[in-house]
Amino acid sequence: MSILLNAGTGERIELALLHKQLQAAKPQTLLRWHLLYGLFSGIDLLLTVISFRIGGVELNPIANWFFGQYGLSSLITYKAIMVVLIAIQLGCIGHYKLQWAKRIYTFGIATLLVASTLSLCQVLWFIHQFGWSIFCDAIRFNF
Repeated sequence: MSILLNAGTGERIELALLHKQLQAAKPQTLLRWHLLYGLFSGIDLLLTVISFRIGGVELNPIANWFFGQYGLSSLITYKAIMVVLIAIQLGCIGHYKLQWAKRIYTFGIATLLVASTLSLCQVLWFIHQFGWSIFCDAIRFNF
């Protein structure tokens, strides 16, 4: 399919719209969503680990069970596997229904932002109450 545009002085410009080029743009658009979701999941994981080290709790009951049964490494593994599985599932959905995948990613990112904000508030409260040096000792960073 092509569109012909009149350029004025008798010239015509032809814009070729190929179906394959339009489909090739879909994974690039969804790739950004994959990367954003991975980034916010990583931020959530980092804040969760820091929160655990200062006495916080995991509000997700399944993740909390993994943490209680097997420790921090299993929690990290669980969260990483969930991010990969969600990305694969939304990649499959996005192949057929790109807008649905974007909407689901929007909801997931919004949920991660709420969870990360709660964890960040807890970390900031801890720093305010006990000071930076005790915070660094609690999470085993020495600045």
